[in-house]
Amino acid sequence: MRSGVLINHMAVALSIPILLFIFLAAWVWALIDALSKERDYFWVILLAFLPPVGLAAYVLNFAVLGDTKRGVGAVRVRSERRRRIEEMRADTETRDIPANREELARLLFEEEDYQEALGELKPLLDTDPENLQAQYLAARCLLGLEQYDRARPHLEYVFEESPAFDGGLAALRYALLLERLGDWKAALHAYERTRKNLALTETRYHHARVLAGHGRAAEARKILKSIVEHDQETPQFRAGLDEKWVRSARKLLNELDGEQA
Repeated sequence: MRSGVLINHMAVALSIPILLFIFLAAWVWALIDALSKERDYFWVILLAFLPPVGLAAYVLNFAVLGDTKRGVGAVRVRSERRRRIEEMRADTETRDIPANREELARLLFEEEDYQEALGELKPLLDTDPENLQAQYLAARCLLGLEQYDRARPHLEYVFEESPAFDGGLAALRYALLLERLGDWKAALHAYERTRKNLALTETRYHHARVLAGHGRAAEARKILKSIVEHDQETPQFRAGLDEKWVRSARKLLNELDGEQA
């Protein structure tokens, strides 16, 4: 009996320095991480003067919630955006300047208040239907509302006027929308034209995917092979963002090679 108690006491005695070491290592990591990434001084002060609370809050905010997604940073951004919306609303009531209305629509879109944003965009498009930014924002609002048929003419206009708009993402959204609507011929045309203007890895992968699904495996395989072998060396490759499309391309290429064998 006594030996069992003694073993338990020894285990507890040994675990204390181990836990202390783990805590200190985690605390040092958090402090270095906050300084190296130039976090707000609030975090540095909290870690330095209240280590247990600071470490728990730091890990929760940055590692669990994601600062800019659901953490403190996201709360600050939303608070500032809502304050700015109220300012812009008051401003547009006194002087209806198109640029201010466009900014208000953009802020409402970021708040996912798509219907309100469309209300702000309507007078802009009525008076200036050639406004590419307003056309594109209206399309994205309608996509958010899942009103795909209504989004099509807006995205189509942007695509025809400027295929490389928004770094090529407008054209990609247009092609994906055409797929969703079942217009495969138009979708393939959009992908082919987009690749000539701005060959994003994501766009090229989707183009290959559609080709493969419509009996054009040889063309799809050629694009996929190029993605896997060369895309990471191109200037437009977006580290982190495009890596998953390279993996998807490799997977689809292996599937097509398997079918060919």
